[in-house]
This record gives sequence, C-alpha cells and structure tokens, in this order.
Amino acid sequence: MDKICRWLLLLGLLCACTCGGRTECAHKGKITLLTNIHDDMACEDLSKLGVLTYEAAKYFAEAHNNKTDSFKI
Repeated sequence: MDKICRWLLLLGLLCACTCGGRTECAHKGKITLLTNIHDDMACEDLSKLGVLTYEAAKYFAEAHNNKTDSFKI
C-alpha cells in the first residue's frame, strides 16, 4: 500500500507540472505531459483546475516531507 501511495503522489506531482498548473516557472518552453512539448508564449493563462492540482500536489509533498526523514520529495 505504501508503494502505491508513493507512485500516486509521484504521478500527481508530474501531472501538476502541466502548462495550466505551473505557477512558479518563467521558462519559455513548457512541457505539457498530457499533450506534447510546446513553446507557447501565451501559456501564462492558468486554468483553475491546473492550479488547484498543483497546490494539492505541493501540499501533499510538504506533508510527506514533514512526516518522513528518509525519503524527501
């Protein structure tokens, strides 16, 4: 069960790194894991779902890092 939770957490973090979910990056090229790699300069328009997913993944990573000393995300 612990391995499944780690994989789901990792998957959630990767999915949060989509164009709509990245709020802390200012790079020109962004990777959208669900579609493709693109250089979209108008990619600053954030979707609410992407931001919510990103914030949830960030919260879970912080909670996990606070509980464990050996495996940090």
